[in-house]
Amino acid sequence: MEESKDRLLHLLKEAPISTALLTGPELVIALANDATLRLWGRDASIIGKPLLVAMPELKGQGAYEAVAAVYRTGIGYEGRENKVHLRESDGTIRTVYANFMSKALRAADGSIESVLLMGYEVTDQVEAKQQVVLAEEKAQQAIRMADEASQRVLRDSEERFRTLITETSMVGSALYTGPEICIQYANDVMLKFWDKDQSIIGKPFEEAIPELKGQPFIERLKSVYITGQTYEGREDKAQLFENGKLEDFYFNYTYKALRNAEGEIYGVHHMAIDVTESVVVKKELIENERNFRALVNETPAGIIIVKDENFTIEIVNDAYLNWTGSAREQYIGKQLWTILADGRTPELESTLAHAMQTGLPYNFKEVPLRLRRHGSLQTIYVDLAYAPINDPETEDNRVMIMILDVNDRVAARKKLEESRDYLQTILESLPQMAWTTNPAGDTTYLNEQWYHYTGQHPHEGEGDGWTAVVHPDDIAGTIRQWRECIEARVPFKREVRYKKNWGEYRWHLTQAVPIFNAQGEPTMWVGTCTDVHDQKIFQESLESKIEERTRDLKRSNIELQQFAYVASHDLQEPLRKIATFSEMLRSSIGTMPERAEGYLNKITAASTRMQALIKSILNFSQLSREGEIFTAVDLNEIVANVHNDFELLIEQKKATVRVDPLPIIRGIPLQLNQLFTNLMSNALKFAATDRPPLIHIHARTLTETEVKTHLEIDHNRAHIQLEFADNGIGFSEEYAEQIFVIFQRLNDRQSYPGTGIGLALCKKIVMNHKGEIYAHSTPGQGSTFYIILPVMQ
Repeated sequence: MEESKDRLLHLLKEAPISTALLTGPELVIALANDATLRLWGRDASIIGKPLLVAMPELKGQGAYEAVAAVYRTGIGYEGRENKVHLRESDGTIRTVYANFMSKALRAADGSIESVLLMGYEVTDQVEAKQQVVLAEEKAQQAIRMADEASQRVLRDSEERFRTLITETSMVGSALYTGPEICIQYANDVMLKFWDKDQSIIGKPFEEAIPELKGQPFIERLKSVYITGQTYEGREDKAQLFENGKLEDFYFNYTYKALRNAEGEIYGVHHMAIDVTESVVVKKELIENERNFRALVNETPAGIIIVKDENFTIEIVNDAYLNWTGSAREQYIGKQLWTILADGRTPELESTLAHAMQTGLPYNFKEVPLRLRRHGSLQTIYVDLAYAPINDPETEDNRVMIMILDVNDRVAARKKLEESRDYLQTILESLPQMAWTTNPAGDTTYLNEQWYHYTGQHPHEGEGDGWTAVVHPDDIAGTIRQWRECIEARVPFKREVRYKKNWGEYRWHLTQAVPIFNAQGEPTMWVGTCTDVHDQKIFQESLESKIEERTRDLKRSNIELQQFAYVASHDLQEPLRKIATFSEMLRSSIGTMPERAEGYLNKITAASTRMQALIKSILNFSQLSREGEIFTAVDLNEIVANVHNDFELLIEQKKATVRVDPLPIIRGIPLQLNQLFTNLMSNALKFAATDRPPLIHIHARTLTETEVKTHLEIDHNRAHIQLEFADNGIGFSEEYAEQIFVIFQRLNDRQSYPGTGIGLALCKKIVMNHKGEIYAHSTPGQGSTFYIILPVMQ
């Protein structure tokens, strides 16, 4: 087999084109000849690696996507001058251009198994064409300059053009004048194409290069001179002398008419590049197209090609002969089954006949094939493939039979199975229930502890049979999480209740980890189930106690709220008496000393402020009461009512209130009314003195992404955001959270009266609605309050 592989590598190295074979969805590099490695700038160490691992720079490039599409769709691809960026060993990027074809190779079941690449590099030709374009642009610029001046300037421009076309190293350039097509200029490259020297300058083209008589080039030049229409040739053949011998060459070239200032044609500009090498390679590629299957399938596997309905052996490769120790004469012209009688089976014969008739390939894995090797009858495990060959030049149907010795692979698999047996021995010794699955998560083994605990019969729990002993309430969640972990290739961990053999369900901590091979692919999962029932019951008992303590705390909070309400309510009566008796005292005394008047005013002001504070505390405590009914609330009506309440103050301050359309949400009408009242009062109270107040109320629906940025709200509900903006005095951002704390004030009472409870009430109302409130402000420019509320409760 190694000798056959060496012959294959030698064949690939000698191939005139780059050839590679990519297998599997990851496009693993199975074969790459020397031409391919030189083109890619890699060495043989990439063999066996996925294409993107060996050459990560190909990701996202058009050439790679084209090859990947061939594997996905089976539709062949042929590209010309494909641009590819390749990374050199020093990290620099090299840009190459290549013509290549890509074809899918299918397995016996019709599925795509690999992709064949064949091509060659055309970087020099592409770069040469690019130089042609650049040179032609420069030439046209020179000609335009000549058209704008006198004939002297034209001659000077042509002298510059002579220098331009002489300097180029890859593009042939020439200039012809007059109806006789006289050669005015020709650079060294063009003279080399013609195999001439400078002595032809000034001569008519037909006289200077007589070997072109009878070829189409002279007539095309004359046509361009007469009509002014540009002619472009691609891969046109020209017979020219080289070393005194007439040879075939191929060129890409252009003939362009040159005009003077009056628009008259006075000459023809000719530019050309030699593409002979690429055309020859392409012809070789086309010529070898019929035999590409033989090139692809020249692998270390043995190959036998049979024809006609008798399966007559036409070709046997050296790999098969070396593998069996046979001579070619024993096979050629003989019927297949007379030679392989020991390996003949009805299935192999019938599928071969079907492949011959239909052209469909077949593929067999690890077939025990009994045949003679080195004089003795042996049973060998092989991968066997039938690949029909379509030859348009013959009516005979052919099938290529490929035989690959996989004895070592089968032995390795058996060794793996032995390792699994060893693993199962270990799992049997564990005190917990243990199990394994295949990569897809289907249970393949459960240890004796499982069957002892569950009472299931041996093998009954395999596949998905284990679900029969899972608690009905745990099945859906367990299977969902298990599938997610398999998809993500991450460890599985979950508490699940399993039924014991006498019917009791007990909690188990179920854990599983994937086992990966050298390629990073999972080969199996290993899991255990550990009884945690007692710990689980203890934890639930502890959580029950915590819940009971929480209820006690909640009850205490309610009692405190009731106390605050009663205490605040009872304090109003003494304060009312203080205010009343103060007024009675003022009336009964009449005129009093100035100091006494001041004292009395302070008593009145203090009692009034105390009444307002107690009223605010009452409002705040009432917000904590449960049982309010949520109903549909039209926020437009709420804002309209609040606007009416502040109508006089709005008019006095010459304020402008702009309200955009607001939505309908589920809420507590009285509390939402109080929310907008406090915000409106706040905006009018803290208005700037140098400009009329401007208040803008706006609402919008938050996106799912925006909702998730707010941690305190329910992410599974739709929310709106209300924006209440003003142009008042504002505040520093460092106080953005402090303003919502009860009794916190940022301004003195003399300039801005209040109790310091208004914004705390707003926050309490928003929290009652399971929402969020925050503010942004700039001192001297105004503030914006953001209220986020759920649409439904």
